[in-house]
Amino acid sequence: MLPTSPPIPVAIAVLAAGLLHAMWNALAKNFSDPRDSFALLNLGVLVTCALSLPFIGVSPRSTYLFLAAAVVVHQAYELVLMAAYRH
Repeated sequence: MLPTSPPIPVAIAVLAAGLLHAMWNALAKNFSDPRDSFALLNLGVLVTCALSLPFIGVSPRSTYLFLAAAVVVHQAYELVLMAAYRH
């Protein structure tokens, strides 16, 4: 059986995520002080997420450990990315 193509909204969301990720990397590469800039961008993400809570709701408590692990892994990724941009 052939795989079916994703619904149009899903495809648009995936393409938008790719575009945003590419823009983020282009901006991050040109920061004069990566730590401050990454902190500012992460603050923007925090505000955006907080503003979306009324529309999507809060995650169940059973997901908090996974959320914490994702935050730790993402912070490690950003530290490695900043080191890569320095070189």
